[in-house]
Formats: sequence, structure tokens, C-alpha cells
Amino acid sequence: MQQESVPGLCDLLRACRDRRGLSQEAVAARAPSGLTVETVRNIERGRTWPRRHTLDQLMRALEVDAEERDALVAAWVIRAASATGPRPPRATPVPAPTGVGLSLRPLVGRDQAEAEVVGLLQSENIRLVTLTGPGGVGKTSLALRVAATVAEEYPDGVVLVDLSPIRDAELVPASIAKAMALVQEGTRPLLDLVEDHLAERQLLLVLDNFEHLLDAAGVVSQLCVACPGVRALVTSRMALRLRNEQVYPVVPLAYPVPGETLAVEALSHVPSVALFVQRAQARRPDFTLTPANSAGIALLCARLDGLPLAIELAAARLNVLPSVDLLARMAPSLNVLGEGPRDLPERQRTMRDVIAWSYGLLPQDKQALFRHLSVFARDCTLAAVLSVCADQADGGDARPGLAGDEMLGSLSLLVDANLLQVVEPVAEGGADGSRGPGPSRTAAADMGVTGRGFGANEARGADEILFRQMQTVRAFALEELEASGEASTVHRRHAAYYLRLAEAASGALAGPDQAVWLERLEMEHDNLRVALDWARSSGETALGLSLSGALWPFWQRHGHLTEGRRWIESFLTADGAREAPPEVQAAALTGAAWLANDQDDFGPAEERFQEALPLYMELGQSGHLAGALVHRALRARWQGDYHQAAELGEGGLALARYAGDSVATAFALSRLGVVLRERGEFKAAGDAYDEALERYRAFGDQSGAAFALLGLGDIARDQGHAAVLEAYCSESLAQCRELGRSWGIGFSLNNLALGAAMRGDFGQAQALQVEALALFRRTGTRGGVVELLVNSGQVANDRGDYAQGLVLLRDGVEIGWPVGPQWLVATGLEEMARVIVAEGDPRTAALIMGAVQAWRGRMGAPVPPFRWETVDGTLAAAQDALGEDGFTAARKEGAELLPKDAIVVAIGSTNHNARKRRDY
Repeated sequence: MQQESVPGLCDLLRACRDRRGLSQEAVAARAPSGLTVETVRNIERGRTWPRRHTLDQLMRALEVDAEERDALVAAWVIRAASATGPRPPRATPVPAPTGVGLSLRPLVGRDQAEAEVVGLLQSENIRLVTLTGPGGVGKTSLALRVAATVAEEYPDGVVLVDLSPIRDAELVPASIAKAMALVQEGTRPLLDLVEDHLAERQLLLVLDNFEHLLDAAGVVSQLCVACPGVRALVTSRMALRLRNEQVYPVVPLAYPVPGETLAVEALSHVPSVALFVQRAQARRPDFTLTPANSAGIALLCARLDGLPLAIELAAARLNVLPSVDLLARMAPSLNVLGEGPRDLPERQRTMRDVIAWSYGLLPQDKQALFRHLSVFARDCTLAAVLSVCADQADGGDARPGLAGDEMLGSLSLLVDANLLQVVEPVAEGGADGSRGPGPSRTAAADMGVTGRGFGANEARGADEILFRQMQTVRAFALEELEASGEASTVHRRHAAYYLRLAEAASGALAGPDQAVWLERLEMEHDNLRVALDWARSSGETALGLSLSGALWPFWQRHGHLTEGRRWIESFLTADGAREAPPEVQAAALTGAAWLANDQDDFGPAEERFQEALPLYMELGQSGHLAGALVHRALRARWQGDYHQAAELGEGGLALARYAGDSVATAFALSRLGVVLRERGEFKAAGDAYDEALERYRAFGDQSGAAFALLGLGDIARDQGHAAVLEAYCSESLAQCRELGRSWGIGFSLNNLALGAAMRGDFGQAQALQVEALALFRRTGTRGGVVELLVNSGQVANDRGDYAQGLVLLRDGVEIGWPVGPQWLVATGLEEMARVIVAEGDPRTAALIMGAVQAWRGRMGAPVPPFRWETVDGTLAAAQDALGEDGFTAARKEGAELLPKDAIVVAIGSTNHNARKRRDY
């Protein structure tokens, strides 16, 4: 969607309303089905895009005339028409949410709560339910149980988003997008991608642990308004305070009344006692509730106010203390409840004391480990724990802790005390593929690390055991860490570890292990964010620049473009940035430039490259200088100046060769191949791609090799060789699917669609294009959307469906102008002229073809051979209808048109013809 299209419709609707002197309230009241004032307001402000039936209701309420109706419908069609045809594939329905494992044990004492929350979600008028309550009360467990219960009612399944690892409210859309495998690859906001993805879907969105991100509550509200088939189930210690929110307080489990004596049988059915017994038996299978221990356990559950997590922590101690001693040991801690912070709920103070009691039972060195583990965002590997928490000097800074060879036993003790969780991998193991619980010394040996450096195995995290502190436990541990005075030292070690990880990954992303390193960085993204946030808040600008400068290739390849730019720019503009080492500044400036470039934000990209140039020269980084030249070549190509693009690309290649930088040379060759192909220099382009492919394969860069294969497929496509095209692009597609590179998947599918069309298989061509277009829309790849719309319009024309062709072509031209790629806009205009002449308007078609021919000449981008027959056919049809003189005059007049004027002529002609068809 072109950004200007939405304000156009908004302005038209406001103008219609103002001409009639109506308020938004009056329009809502006059609408046939009673639109809300909020909906009218959001549409006029561009926050919500109306469906067609909503637009019809608004037009009836406004009593628009024929001219106003045409203008409104035309503005709506520019945005909505490209969504016609088969809808994107639905998300695969799942029986229960994924992302946080479901407990295999029964959920004790929550049957009524489950039924009530299910009923709320099934209510016609409730779209948002928030489960509130103190930490440890069981909000997440109840949400997961409810989600599993209602999953079959949602055709597109359940999406679970665990928000506990993030601290920045601006990252909430990114977390939701990640949960749905949506990747940003352009300037389009992630929330827009999420809205488009969910607009036609029916699913349950579970947002877990929202209490620290209340500034993002508007995101939830916006999704509920924009996506009518979506319902949200949120867990939060506090309500979101949204108008349409239904709050459901999750209360602690019922517990025995102190002083009241119950028989053992009756006591066993009290939910808090039943949970205690269940968790105790998980530790001691022989444990039973007896007349001897029942009174003590009843009093214990009452003192814990029925909080599930507190009960679980207490039950975990039965393996070392009898229940009577357990109660006695807890009593002193519980007696000081009234001295807790007055602004915390009483049960939350109780919870803290329970954790404090468990913490107090640990030996001093284990307490230190418990505190230090809180610096990790969520999950951490054994290697990370060894590096950050083991007792070893770091730059002469010794600190208390555990020696590396004691670590496994200490971790096991924390796991046994329910102060740490083990997250088991899905990996090969025994006959049933399982592994035993808890860490092992073999796992440490398999890591191949000592906590100081990284080997190749460090990227391979899929079969590693991970450790995790529950969020309530982690909050307590963070408090203790701050109180201990160790926070700065441990955070520094955490940041240093993740800097080493990022630097190791950055050096490997051009090699054969790139896929596993990218996967590892994605897995560690929350911890990397913690390190970046600490560097920013503590004024460690040089460290932040180093870390963000090492991470930008990951952010680029995995589509975290906006977030990556935010991090890098925050350090580049921070105090002390200019005092950082030149190589650190250069890396960060390079990352900022390329991420901006990938969002088509060419001005800021050029500024950052310009800032980096003197640093490159000072450091002798000729490869980076070559990259800056290639960037400029790509920008010139995007904007239609192929003469400058070729000159800059060849200069960048020469510099890379001179520097002996194989990676920079391969990159320059592959991008120069794009420019040369679009100039029609197929032999030179093929040579460039062949050499790039050879180099990429030599150092194991699968992503680069896939790009070169795709380029060779582009040449075969432009020359009309369908079999060669399909051979290259099938291989490129397979590699891109393996790597998860959405740009390559989309463009490979596009080429394969065009190959199918060349063979006359239009059904296969359309199916492939629908898949590719949905992918590019989901990831926000604007250039990919333009290419798919134009090519899909061409294929629709080839099969004789001119109406559908025009819908797609108009949208492609609107989105592609003026940002680019301009050669695709020229192709779209040629295809529109093809339809215009077929519909009986040869003069307009000749005007457009004359304008495009002159424009292509100025760009230096000729019509590729596989389109010669189509272009010649359009010209011949116009000439036959106009005669030689009329045709020549029209083409000459068209050659004087600027591209923007030719676009206006083409769209105006197609709108006029559409009105004529409708009137007829």
C-alpha cells in the first residue's frame, strides 16, 4: 500500500462529512448498522482501514453523490484491490499454545475459574479478557488451560506471546510478530504487518506477563479494533485499563480456615492442600496426607494464603525437612509480613517472604549464583552461566562465586529448590528420543567452551539444556543482586559474554555455519537486548556500539530492521560515541547505513556511509569503502539511473579486488550483476554472477550463493529460457527455505511463477505468485510487493483476465512510484497500455508507450527480451488503430511526458474505462 493512499481516503471522507455539516457522532448514528463513533474516528484518522461493506455504510450515511462515490471507491480500491484472489494460507491450527510448555499435571482447584474465563471468551460482546492477580497466583497456568480448552473454536489456532523477557513497551509489536513468524524487511511498521496478517483470521492471542509493559496497552486495543476475528487473553498483575477490557481476577486457591479441624479426607479436597500433596508427591512418591501431618500442612497452606507458587516452593522442601519443621522454619519469616512495602498487595508480600525463606536456606555461594542468574532475560545456556557466574577473575576483577567445576551441582540444587527451571530440548537421546532431567557434566563437555571463547559448536544450541528463573523468582533475585552491590560487575560480565557471542556470530555469518549462528542469535535475542539496555543505561557507549555493530548483520537478515536501527542510533548519538575506537564507530555506522538502506531510507543511509568513509580510510578498510560504493550503485539503480549505478558498481568491485577482500568482492559482483542485467548486458551480468557464486561457495556462504543463483535465474527469465530459469530458481528456493531468508523465497517463487507462465501453466503461475505476494506483504518487503503485483498483473493479462490485471498493475505502479524500483513501474505502465489498447483507447496507449520508451532510454534499462513480443504487440495494435501518422504523433507527444504524468494518464484512463463498463 502506498503511504499516500490512506490519507487520500481519509481526506475524502472528512470532506464529504464537512460539506454536509455532520459530526462524527451524527454519521455513526445515521449508519445502517450503527457504526460506532470510535470506528468513524479511527477511519478518518487512518488508524483503521475500512472493509468495503463498512465504506458502503459510510457512503449511505453521508448520502454521497455519484462523483463523490467514484472518488471514494477509487481511493479504497488502490489499497484493497490487490488483496483479491485467494487469501493467504491460514496459520496452522494448533490444539494448544506453543512457546511456554503446558504442564502435564492437572490444574488443581481451577475448574470454576476455567469455566468462567471460557464463558467470557465465548461471549459475543467480549474481545479482550485480562487475568489479573499477584505474582505466583497462577495466571499463566490458567491462561494456558483456557487456551487449550477453546483452541478448537478458533480456525487459525492460538498464538502465545511470552512478554516476560522484554522491558521496552515499543518491542511488544515485535514480540507478537515473532510469535507469528512475521519478519519486517522494509519501513512498514510491525504493528501494520500484524494487523494485516490477523485482519481475516480467527484466532486467540494470548499475551502473557503484560504488567511491566502497560504503555503498550494501546497495541492490544488497536488489534482488537482492526481484527474482528481475534480475541485477546492477557495475563497481568495490573489491568490494562482499556475501555473494552473484561478483567477477571485470579484469586489464590482456597485454604483451610486456621483453627478449624477437618478430617483427612475432607482436607485432601481443599485445593491448596491438594496442590501441596501433588507437588510433595512429585518429590517424594511415598508422601501421603495423614492424621499426623494434616494439621501442620493445613496451617502451612493457610499461612501461604493459598498462593500456588508459594505452595510449590514449600512442598519442594519436604525432601529435606519434615512438614512440622517446615512450618517452624517458615514462621519467623511470615511474622514480618506487616513490615513489607505498603504499596504492595498483602499476598505479594507473602510471596516475597516465601522466596526469601527458600533463598535463606541456600549456602552463601549458592545464594550468589541465584542472584547472578537474574541478569539473564529468560533462558540461558550452561556456557553462558559458566562465563557470567563462575568464580574467575575478569580483567583483574575477582568477585565471589562458584568455580566452574562446582557449577553443575549448584545448578541442580537450585532446580531441586524450585528456584530454577530446566528447559529440556527436543533432541535425540534414548530409544524414545528423551533425555534425563537436569544438566550433566557431559553437557558441559559437549559445549566445547570454558566461558572465555567460542568454538564452532557454540552456535549449535538446538539440543542444549537451558535454565530459566520464573519471573516472580527473578524479580526477587534482581532485588537481592542490587542490594549486594554486585549488579554492575555481573551485568558487565553478562554484556561482555554476549558481545563475544555476537562478534563470533558476525564473523561466521559469511560461512557455512551461518544458519545455526542466526538461529542462536535469535534464541539469545532477549539476552542481547538486556546487554544493550544495560550498556545504554549505564553509559557504556563504547560497549553498546561494539555490540550493536556486531549484531547488525543478524538484525538485517532476520528482519529486525527498525529495532536494530533504534539500538545503533541510540549509541551513535550518545555521549562518548566519538571517543569510541574508530573500528567500533565504523562498524556501527556501517550497520546503521545498511539497515536504513534496506528500509528504502536512502538519505539517512547515505549520511551514515559518509560519516564512516574517513574511518574506513583511516583504518585501511577498503572492503567497507567498496561496500559504500555498492550501496550508492544500488540506490542509483533503484531510482532509475543505471549509468551511474554501473559506474559506481564497477568502482566498488575494482576497490574490493584491489583490497583482496573476497567477501566484499563477491558482494560487489552479485550486486553489479543486478545492474548489468537490468541494463540488458546479459553476458557481463552472467559472468559477474558466476564468479560471485564460485566465491560464495568457496567460503560456504549459502545465503550469498542463493542470491547469485537467483540472479542467474533472472537472466534466464529475461532471455525467455524457462527451463534454465526453473533449474536455478528451484535451487535458490531450496537454499532460502533452509536459511529462512524470506526475500529469497519470495523472489524465487516469483521467477518460478513466470517460468510456469512461459510454459502456459497459468494456474501454477498464479498459485506461486499468490504465495510470494502474501509472504512479501507479511514481511513488509515493499520492493517485493511491487515486483509481484506488476508480474502478477502481467500473468493475468497473458491469460486474458484484463480486469484482474489492471487491479494488480495499478496497485503496483502506485506503490512503486516514486521510491522505486522504477524499471518495474515502467513495466507496469507498459502492461497497463496493453489493456488500454485492448479496451479501445489506442491513443492513450500510444502516449503511455511513448513516455515509457523515452523513460527507459534515460534510465538505461531496455525492455528485456522475454517481453519484446508483448510490447511489440501493444505498439502494433495501437498503430493499426491510429494509422501511421496518428500513432507517430501520439508517441511523440508521450515522449514529452514526465513519468509521473504518464502514471496519471494511465490510471485516469483505466478509471474512465472502468466507469464506462459499469454504466454499460
